[in-house]
Amino acid sequence: MMVSAIVINNLSFSFDDGQELFRQLSLQVNRGEWLSLVGRNGSGKSTLMRLILGLETPSSGTIKVAARLGAVFQNPEDQFIGATVEDELAFGLENQQIKPELMPNKIKETLQEIGMSDYAKSSPDQLSGGQKQRVAIGSALILNADVLFFDEATSMLDPLARESIINLIGKLHKQNPNLTIINITHDPDEILWGQRAVVLEKGKIIADEPAKVLMSDIDFLHHHQLGETFVSKLVSKINQKRSLNRKIPSSIISQKELLSWLLNSNK
Repeated sequence: MMVSAIVINNLSFSFDDGQELFRQLSLQVNRGEWLSLVGRNGSGKSTLMRLILGLETPSSGTIKVAARLGAVFQNPEDQFIGATVEDELAFGLENQQIKPELMPNKIKETLQEIGMSDYAKSSPDQLSGGQKQRVAIGSALILNADVLFFDEATSMLDPLARESIINLIGKLHKQNPNLTIINITHDPDEILWGQRAVVLEKGKIIADEPAKVLMSDIDFLHHHQLGETFVSKLVSKINQKRSLNRKIPSSIISQKELLSWLLNSNK
């Protein structure tokens, strides 16, 4: 039986100028789920996150959260307070009034978890973009967050750092089956990491389905100006130069699927 981490019923929200964004929106996120929240700029993704986090107040409707929440934003520097990485992690523990003698082990465990053990004494200002995001993730994990929001958390990173962060999130999710991930992203390949994808457009949910199904629907993606995965575009270009009996199936949209098909087709 699925257990809900977040349940939103009939949510309505308007900005201070009276402009309405959400009207009677309902959404359920299950514990342990990895949900990709997708949509063009202005669709309501970040505002929905802020409403769930309690940073905005709905006009009507209910948001029930049966979990501890943590968030990692696009620019992690906006979250940093401590002079060193370990100070940054300790800050959250101090706010929760954790006994000082319990902090060192908790900080050490979290640094190991995020792969930052060698940077405990480093200033956050001295870290690379990917390392800063790791510290931001650690700041949420050390508070035992059950739900982690990522708001375009990899969009400012170079490809290697982006891959490093998404792999870290994947590792954390695999290690803890009860950890819920809500990833707000424009990156088509990141969307595939999720089990489920919800698409917002002008404050309305226009799609809610398995991520693989969504990202395979090329007509839908084009119609709503959403991007295809790198492999999907590559397969399309390759097929333009192949005869009918040698075309790669258009359902192949990930690197793993493409590699598997190529290996099997050459047997």
